[in-house]
Amino acid sequence: MLNKLMTLNFPHVIVTLFLVTSAFGNAGLTNTSGIIVDIRNIGHRNWEMASFSLDKKLDLHIEARGTEPQRDDFVYSYAWILDARSRDVVWEMNLDKTSRKRRLKKFTYERMITLSEGDYEVYYATSTFFMDMNIEGLGDLFESIIHGLQDKRYTADRGITIKAKDSRDMKYVHEYDPHKRDKNVILQMTCVGDDEFHKEGFTLKKPAAVRIYALGEGSLNDREMSDYGWIMNTKTRERIWEMTTRNTDHAGGADKNLLYNDRFTLPAGSYMVSYVTDGSHSYERWNARPPYDPNHWGITLWSEDSSFIQQDVVPHVATQEKEPVIKMVRMQDDEFRSQGFSLLKPADLHIYALGEYASDTFYDYGIILDAHTREKVWSMTFYNTKHAGGGKKNRIHDDIVRFPAGDYIVYYITDESHSLHEWNAGPPYDPEAWGITIWVAEDNFEPNSIQKYTVREDPNVLTNLTGLGDQEQGVERFSLDQSTRVRIYAVGEGDRYDMYDYGWNEDERGRMVWEMTYRNTGHAGGAQKNRLFNDVIVLGEGEYTVHFVTDGSHSFKKWNSTPPYDPFHWGILVMKEE
Repeated sequence: MLNKLMTLNFPHVIVTLFLVTSAFGNAGLTNTSGIIVDIRNIGHRNWEMASFSLDKKLDLHIEARGTEPQRDDFVYSYAWILDARSRDVVWEMNLDKTSRKRRLKKFTYERMITLSEGDYEVYYATSTFFMDMNIEGLGDLFESIIHGLQDKRYTADRGITIKAKDSRDMKYVHEYDPHKRDKNVILQMTCVGDDEFHKEGFTLKKPAAVRIYALGEGSLNDREMSDYGWIMNTKTRERIWEMTTRNTDHAGGADKNLLYNDRFTLPAGSYMVSYVTDGSHSYERWNARPPYDPNHWGITLWSEDSSFIQQDVVPHVATQEKEPVIKMVRMQDDEFRSQGFSLLKPADLHIYALGEYASDTFYDYGIILDAHTREKVWSMTFYNTKHAGGGKKNRIHDDIVRFPAGDYIVYYITDESHSLHEWNAGPPYDPEAWGITIWVAEDNFEPNSIQKYTVREDPNVLTNLTGLGDQEQGVERFSLDQSTRVRIYAVGEGDRYDMYDYGWNEDERGRMVWEMTYRNTGHAGGAQKNRLFNDVIVLGEGEYTVHFVTDGSHSFKKWNSTPPYDPFHWGILVMKEE
């Protein structure tokens, strides 16, 4: 669970919160000044928060001091008060109500307000001149730097003081801990910083009405989120809720601060909540004006059911915490890995794969083939993947797929760029998982019903000349003690005039009994010259020699055009057909 405490470590900031330093505890405050909150000396690009609790409705006097920029398009210093329970803004500084010293660009705001019984959080923030301006040239850049340097003169002129109208009312004022966990909280991941990815699961024993409160960052123009969360049903792997630019409202501060705050009904079941941030603008460090509720940057789920008790929620053990069937992760440039498994009975498998997609093609991806027919049973596609965070080309498949009993081979391949530690665009939110991982997604699945599978140990494999590169001449021999149906699976290169990478089979007398030609092959996917033969022939008793040759270009991992759908088997494989 993520819930950091805010640390007040700015060297030039003075925050005096009489509630916290008072020794009177629940008996209320007795300082004769009537001061409840006093925040002073706020430097540029800083923000501070104080909190208090009222036992009854009180009249309060607010004095806010600040400075404003040379341009009037936004407030340079600003303050506000949140209702800690509803998270609504109950007061915000209004420049129209201020008195100004025009030459120095200073202002003072004074007003009486009335707050009802409840808990409150007071915020004061500053925005540097260049945080919200569009820098269009060196002139704007130098201007922003000069304003930043000049700003140091005005640090002492910023702050907010809140007093009780009548000092005798201080007995109704108490301290309030804004970081104390609410008893109705189901899950909370807040105060999230830059480049973080968090996930936490839970199980609801019965249906619950929950309030989802999530703050993040997004671009309304591009309709893309940078810091956001989502909820997934762990059984179906369906995203039942996701924070988007369409279902959120402005969260205060910079335009890119977005807020989702609404009721959502969750059936009984298990769920995984995730939250991800990019490399800038977060609780750790804002590069533009912070939102009204910076301490809740992240996601929180509250129960809105009056009968809710914590026992209705239990931790959920995700499939990721189980022993994986296949694990090929931390893939780097120009890597090719494969692992096989056998299912003795049908099973639901959780496939978690990250890869690279651009220009309508996957360059780093996973694929699963039937070990005997060599048919593709699953692969990463644009339609079964989602954006994986970071660069637009990062894609993720996170879903459950039903597999019949059988033998399978899982492959993962990368190209020469954009992989772990060598990203040429923003990395995904789960970079260590770049590759593919597979788990059994059934709770009562018998462990001995799934086993490792290797082609070399498969007694049905007669010849395996695959993964061939440029200018290779592969030769393997096998013998049959009776007439046998064999499957020939060959991937090569050719056109209607000639074959360039191809195979053939000879008997013990050197006579050709099968040859890969353009006419007996089909398109293998990718470039038109990629050719595939996948069929069954009958061979009589005797000894056979299998050949496969390649020319000087377009072969496994050295493609000069789009590779085939199954680049791993560039070459030839001969197997007994069961």
